[in-house]
Amino acid sequence: MGNQLTNKLTFELAWWFVTAIVCYIFYFANSNAFEPYPFFKVNMIFIVTFITVTRYVFLLRHTPLAASRNLMIALIFVSVPLFLYVLDEYRAFKMFWDDGKLLSFLVSDDFDARTKAATFFRRQMLFFSIGSMFAIFILPFTLVKAVWRKHNKGYV
Repeated sequence: MGNQLTNKLTFELAWWFVTAIVCYIFYFANSNAFEPYPFFKVNMIFIVTFITVTRYVFLLRHTPLAASRNLMIALIFVSVPLFLYVLDEYRAFKMFWDDGKLLSFLVSDDFDARTKAATFFRRQMLFFSIGSMFAIFILPFTLVKAVWRKHNKGYV
């Protein structure tokens, strides 16, 4: 049992490393294109939420979370406020984009470069926010199924 837990923890740490790399690519590599941008922190939350929750939806039995029924039940209830938070931040970004404020935060003097950068940030923000919402919506159903299996069949 100890070797299996070690493998699961190694798998979990590897995925957190992959998540950190993706955050670095989208956050730090492009942070010089903006002045203080109010959605960098939210964008990081979207990326981490999307990768982590999607991983839990599809690979739950390979995570340390699968060993704790109480933690899965708690995560079922946490997913509702998390979904509402992601939805609220998505709406705030959407209003920010619709008001045309994104272009004002770009540093470049070239209008085409500013437009391309703004389009890139809009698309990746929408991808990770909507992906997070879908994953968070599916997560409680996955966890209920896992709790039921663990209680009735002894495995996740």
